[in-house]
Amino acid sequence: MTQAGKGAFSWLAGETADRGNFSRLMQELAMQSRNQPYEPAFDHIRAFAAVLILCYHSFQHMSGFMTHGSGFQESDRVLTHNPLFALLLEGHTAVGLFIVLSGFLFTRSAIGKHVDYRSFVRNRILRIYPLYLLLVVVVLATNPQLTLQSLVLVILPTGYMPAVQSMGVVGSLFWAVGVEFQFYLIFPFLMRMLETRGIRPLLALIAFAILIRYGMTYQGANIRDISYWTSVGRIDQFLIGMMAAKLCVDRPALAARFGWFFVPSVLVVLAVIYGFHALGGWPSVASWKGVWPTIEGLVWAMFICAYVPVAKRIPQLLSRGLSRIGEVSYSTYLLHVSILIVIGANGWFLRPTGVLKFDVLVTTLVVVLPVVLAVSALSYYAVEKPFLGMRAKYTTPRDESVGI
Repeated sequence: MTQAGKGAFSWLAGETADRGNFSRLMQELAMQSRNQPYEPAFDHIRAFAAVLILCYHSFQHMSGFMTHGSGFQESDRVLTHNPLFALLLEGHTAVGLFIVLSGFLFTRSAIGKHVDYRSFVRNRILRIYPLYLLLVVVVLATNPQLTLQSLVLVILPTGYMPAVQSMGVVGSLFWAVGVEFQFYLIFPFLMRMLETRGIRPLLALIAFAILIRYGMTYQGANIRDISYWTSVGRIDQFLIGMMAAKLCVDRPALAARFGWFFVPSVLVVLAVIYGFHALGGWPSVASWKGVWPTIEGLVWAMFICAYVPVAKRIPQLLSRGLSRIGEVSYSTYLLHVSILIVIGANGWFLRPTGVLKFDVLVTTLVVVLPVVLAVSALSYYAVEKPFLGMRAKYTTPRDESVGI
């Protein structure tokens, strides 16, 4: 029985009368993974990543609406010498954090166990497809000119950018779902490789992916776009997440001490992202972009490893609030750009300082974030949560299984 289950049983038996605790236990019992113990830290990190990418797109679109009354244009991009603002302006790095976290969590749940491929993929479909397909239907209703080819490429999902771009604002972030899903399909095989042969094959895959990225430039590919939009570019981050989890699980005493490095890890994140920004940021098409996914993945893996022990010391009220935001992070990710456009187009923004970047920040925190979280919570409970309860356990002790 899980810890949440034991706690719930104890309450029913009269061993505690704290209804607030019982409510929390029931929430955890209903929603935690059946493949590993619940850790608030990972919902906290999801919350941070979701808010970070929301701030990134808000700085783009709200800047446009505030200055010329329309959505983002490339001329709206701004530079800063403040590392904190640089993190917000380059908040697309949250995609890398999500991918590293995925590799970390799946590996953490699967180490020393057999992964049933069918159950694993079924769980992933139940996790991402209900809301994803609902938004595809919305696009179909608003864009009757959508081609069958684009529709098929999006539904699979392939992450193919021309098809994603044809989905308009609603589907603007479908590419990341496609890239993640490709990693889901190969994860059980990567996990088996990691368990039987160690990290060397994964390191070789990273090196090979980097080689492919640079090789594709000789065929006319854009090194920035290949590194950012595709699974060839992002696989480094998933593999780094896997290796970080392997380290933490194999050496728990060492992992418990990683909390001492949390502040340095935050400073490293800020320094690396600021360096990215100072070198031209997203618009730059430079040769170093071919290794940027690897650097970004290493930085976020360090941050995750350092945060997990720290999260246990966070006050319960704050932890619960962050966990609820993390819980709705998938809806937040897929819906926030559409909501931003509605808010900006209607002029629902604030100008308390007269300085554009501060006005955008205030509007994001006071207007955009509460609205996005409210809509995301509704989406989660109406669309996502019913299907999450259908997920099954996909791991079993290795001596009870055969195959992958």
